[in-house]
Amino acid sequence: MSKLILFVEPNKAKQVELGAAETTIGRAPENDIVVNQARVSRQHAVILSDGGSFTIRDLESRNGILINGTPVRAHELRHGDEIMVGDCKMRFFSTRKDFGSAETLRLLTVPGSLPELDRLRR
Repeated sequence: MSKLILFVEPNKAKQVELGAAETTIGRAPENDIVVNQARVSRQHAVILSDGGSFTIRDLESRNGILINGTPVRAHELRHGDEIMVGDCKMRFFSTRKDFGSAETLRLLTVPGSLPELDRLRR
């Protein structure tokens, strides 16, 4: 199952499994992933699942989304993609592996090489 790793506060990260057809991201409490930061819109983005592929779409947010440093309106997520929603950093993994708390922080703060990210796909 694919997942996101995201910062929830400085020096603390969490994993979110992406199993639903839609996973909403935003500041409002009714979102699946709540990011309580000023630069995150109430309904900021949605991740859509379609039989194993995942696409993130900006919901006309004020500050947009970045994938690997590039602004996008929609993007099919690939293993290891770095996502910025407002000031919240996330990373997408297409893996069944669960990460420990120290590993989740490392995967967000230290850029991984493609061979390392490919190894984590298993």
